[in-house]
Amino acid sequence: MSRTHILTTTLKTRDAVAATAEYTLVHELACSDLRRIERKDCWQVELADIPGETAGETMNRLARDTRVFVNPNKHVYEILTPDSLETHRIGPGLFRVPVIVGNREDRKGETACRTLAGLYGMGRHVVHVASGVLWLLDLAADDIVVARERARMITETRSRREGLLANPHSDTITVF
Repeated sequence: MSRTHILTTTLKTRDAVAATAEYTLVHELACSDLRRIERKDCWQVELADIPGETAGETMNRLARDTRVFVNPNKHVYEILTPDSLETHRIGPGLFRVPVIVGNREDRKGETACRTLAGLYGMGRHVVHVASGVLWLLDLAADDIVVARERARMITETRSRREGLLANPHSDTITVF
């Protein structure tokens, strides 16, 4: 049996990419319902069961003992389960909507999987790795359905004036 865990990394310093995206969305694309945006590099790792070790312990070991996902000089990491990525209310009329943007040709994920198998001997245990960007969008909305739809509209680039975070021709978008 295999289980998927999500490892996210954030910079220890200010994230200029997230700051630029937030400024552009609010001031140039008039997304007045966007209150805050956060960006994390995201790795979805499918693990086979390892005798004597939980999947969480394996993920911590991969993050701590390899340099595939985390550079300890500049990153802080967090391990999540897929069910922890759900849209939820964070205040009256305010929702946090997680969105993962991945690349249809995920060479970064493929390379990470091969590196873990070849260099670190984890080939039997790491079944699949997918890379992407986790965007956390704090949106003012009347309900959760509206917040999710609005997150999709903000994420998917449809023109120079609509959407910003993902190219629908080369990226995948998952709104939670």
